This record gives sequence, C-alpha cells and structure tokens, in this order.
Amino acid sequence: MNRTIERAYDMLNIVARSKDGLSLVDIINEMNIPKSSAFDILHSLVSLRMIEPSRFNDKKYVLGINTYSLGIKYSQNKSLIDVCSKYVNELADKLKRTAFVGLLDGTDIIYIYKYMGTGAKLATCMVGTKHEAYATALGKAYMGLLDDKMQNDLINNIDFKKKTSRTIDNAITLKKELQDVRVRGYSIDNKETEELMICYGAPIFDFTNNVIAAISFSDMKSPSMSDDEIGKEIRKCALKISKELGYQAQKYWLEV
Repeated sequence: MNRTIERAYDMLNIVARSKDGLSLVDIINEMNIPKSSAFDILHSLVSLRMIEPSRFNDKKYVLGINTYSLGIKYSQNKSLIDVCSKYVNELADKLKRTAFVGLLDGTDIIYIYKYMGTGAKLATCMVGTKHEAYATALGKAYMGLLDDKMQNDLINNIDFKKKTSRTIDNAITLKKELQDVRVRGYSIDNKETEELMICYGAPIFDFTNNVIAAISFSDMKSPSMSDDEIGKEIRKCALKISKELGYQAQKYWLEV
C-alpha cells in the first residue's frame, strides 16, 4: 500500500475520533511521523476540504465538508431498513420476539419497520404507529444516547401521562433511567406501554457517530433468559448495524 495514502487515511481517522479537533502538534504526536510529512498531508487534505480548521479554534482541525459529503453518498446506498432487517430478523427468530425499527419524531417514536419472529406471541403495534418516546424501549434507547442538551430539551417538552401503572410520569425518573441506558447500552419498557408486554431496545448510530434510530424486541417476559442477557444480545445487534452504517467507535455504552 502507498505509504502517503495510508498516512492520509490514518490522519482522517484520528481527526474523526477527536471531539474538539486536533492541532498539527497533536496529529504529529498521535501518528508519530515527521513534522514535514504531517504538514504536507494535512495541507493536501485541507486543500481537498477533507479536513478544515475548526470554526471555534483555527489552530485545530476537524473533518471537512467533502468528507461529510462522501459519508452522505455512502449512507444513501445503505438503506436503514435494509441494513436493520438483515440483523434484527435473525435475532427476532432467536429470541422469539417481534422486532421493530423506530425514528424519533418530536417527543414521539414512529415505527418504520416490523418483523414478527418465529414463535413470537405478541404482534403489538403496526408500522406507522406513534407512541410517546418516554414510555417505549425504542424511545428510551434513542433518548439515552442523545447529548445532554438535546436530551434535556426533549424531556422539557414531554407531557407525561400514565399509560399503565408502570409508566414513567416525571422528568427526574426518566433522566435516571436514561442514564442507566447510557451505561448498559440497552433500554427496557417493562409493561409501561401495554400491560402484558416487555420490550428491550438499543440505539443505532451512523458515520457521524450520532444516534439516528433505534431497534426493539417485544413479547412477554422470557422464562429462560434474564433482562441483561437479552439486553446484551440486542446491543450487540445494534452495534453491528451501526458499524455497517459507518459508526467508528468500538462500543457506545459506558459499562465495562
């Protein structure tokens, strides 16, 4: 492989992993290459608008608009439902549950895909249905991995209403549960939307490393698997989907 191209690729990945951007010195230290080589590669990538100076600090560099444009073109070739169905259908059959894919719409979750696994007992809602995000595994999985500002803004707009005796009905309890989702990587709707149904969810990320959707698996409580066993199966499935959509991190949950 051409060494310069390999170094340019490495530089793009290093800058992509940085939350606030990197200086030239940071890049040199991270890559352990000569300053002249790093400068030449960085200058070329800036000229191509693959990397650009941060608008908050022009001594630091972030990914440029053309890198984003390439990512958009790639993602357009990967239908969210096509990628999700490849993984969730298999897991739904294994868990004997109904699988869903959902998107956030204001403070609601809209169901855009459904697959009833072999042996599933409850079909529950239809594609196109909307439910309050705070009362569903899909919604809590999505909200749990939003950044703090977006999460707080969303919670402040929720009109809490009890759907069952177990439904969360206040912001304090919801925030605590969303923190648990962030740590363990999966959510649980324990009869909060429907009395008989327990549902487990996990978030989906794309190449921007932002949450874009969620998956969930619903049915009655399993007598053979614990909540944690099911949840970890689902977060593993969500990570596979996210990786195929360009997500770069090794995991999204905080739990070791």
